[in-house]
Amino acid sequence: MAVNTRVPILAVILSAGCLVLPLQAQIPVRDLQVLEGPWECRNSVGIHGVFVAALTYMTEKGGQQDTTSQGISVRVYERLGGQEREAYFSPSRDPNGPTVLERKHLIIHFKDGTDVPPFDLDITFDPASQRWTGSWSLCDKSQPVVLKRPHQAAGIHPSMFVGDWEGYPDPTARFRSAPGTLHIRQGYDETLIAWIDRTLSGYDPRAQATHIDQRNAEQLKVLSATPRAVVLETVNAFGANYRYEGTLSGDGKQMSGQWHGDGGGTLNAPTLYRLLDQSTDRN
Repeated sequence: MAVNTRVPILAVILSAGCLVLPLQAQIPVRDLQVLEGPWECRNSVGIHGVFVAALTYMTEKGGQQDTTSQGISVRVYERLGGQEREAYFSPSRDPNGPTVLERKHLIIHFKDGTDVPPFDLDITFDPASQRWTGSWSLCDKSQPVVLKRPHQAAGIHPSMFVGDWEGYPDPTARFRSAPGTLHIRQGYDETLIAWIDRTLSGYDPRAQATHIDQRNAEQLKVLSATPRAVVLETVNAFGANYRYEGTLSGDGKQMSGQWHGDGGGTLNAPTLYRLLDQSTDRN
């Protein structure tokens, strides 16, 4: 099922909190951590991508963790001539439906063109090679396609912010933030793409259980980036948006900053990060 291109379905879920999530076969969080985020192919026209995001609610009690509900959003986008257009899809549990995501197999048959033209997509993810392969009419109608993580063109030096950044607690903060990991990639056209994973949790004394809100691949806009500073913004169609203004350390391996909301307040996410892997997309 496609939804309005201006209203990301996961943003609706995150802002409303109490909405019933789409019914579908649940995918383990460990698998989502591999599948999540952007994957792109390119042709003579431009760059085409899919972006997988998920929200999983779990309950932990007596050392056992159970998934209670899950919502998954697939954003399909194109960057053509410096302009980006997109559409959002919600996988259903119907194996014959227009949008299906079963673990590592994604199928979308889109007939009602809006910003993104109609297309047929049928791709399978290979964890070993870290890529999707199959067919996608937007990228190539006659040949098999390969979708990889966004990466810069050969000979282009990537931004110092490219990589996976692990959040860690700020010892000076009054309250401990939720754990999270920030991901930044640089596309073939040098566009920076960012997303964040967060784990929010709270203990319910009446149920004697911990409720866990696992958010995989919350989309972030990169508003600006210089060699030493970056400004990121959350994407939320109906709620407050938050900006993170981060600055690199001298060795380029740590980043510090603050999250600021439109009307005040802050996002429950790390403000301090350390680079996990310098080799990520830097070759």
